[in-house]
Amino acid sequence: RGQQDPLEGKGPRDAFVNAATAFAISFAVYNAAVRVDGWLSSKALLEEAGFTAQRVGFLVKTVVTGLGYFAAFIYAANAAGLLGLGLQMLLAPESLKQGAQEGGEAAGEGEGSAEDEEGRAGDPKS
Repeated sequence: RGQQDPLEGKGPRDAFVNAATAFAISFAVYNAAVRVDGWLSSKALLEEAGFTAQRVGFLVKTVVTGLGYFAAFIYAANAAGLLGLGLQMLLAPESLKQGAQEGGEAAGEGEGSAEDEEGRAGDPKS
């Protein structure tokens, strides 16, 4: 009702430009994660360090490299979604308008559901 279409004024070009940007960021983050992983792997844990210190060092290495690879994946997934949106805007723009209208009804803005009708029909007080 009072909601504005989030795709209003946007076109396939916008989606493709943003997808390329997200892919570039993903590539940069992935390269940084590989370099950090290599650097951390080249540092040997000291044998003199206690067991707990070795475990903490391993934990830090795992968390730092894992977050780097995870961030690269998130940007790549975002880019893939934007690429798909751009293709959908090019090939089937009417599906985006139709989906927005059906989404409003699914959110409870439409008429009563079949369950509501059955509930009222089966209720002897109705």
